[in-house]
Amino acid sequence: MIQTVTMDPITEASAASAPETERAPLWRVLLHDDDFHTYEYVIEMLGALFGMDFQRALRHAREVDEVGVTEVARLPREEAERKVYEIMRYGGDPRMRTALSMRASTEPCET
Repeated sequence: MIQTVTMDPITEASAASAPETERAPLWRVLLHDDDFHTYEYVIEMLGALFGMDFQRALRHAREVDEVGVTEVARLPREEAERKVYEIMRYGGDPRMRTALSMRASTEPCET
């Protein structure tokens, strides 16, 4: 014997009328390569600002060095812009005796 299950009319109506939650479009946070920062600096900065563990931060340090850019996060626009500001305010790399921060930017994620 096959038993069918149906929703009661109240549950069915509320499910049909529930609005879909809209998410804010995401933006990519990009870190750009330069000759003024060491791997150690990049790893420390990504850990401090993004909470990355050593291995993940190391992968980004290698990618930015080899490719010239690495995507470190995807966030709503305001948060992405705030992270770029934090990267640029993080300060220089004392190992390289530079006062310059790394360069970062945002761009919209492709849909």
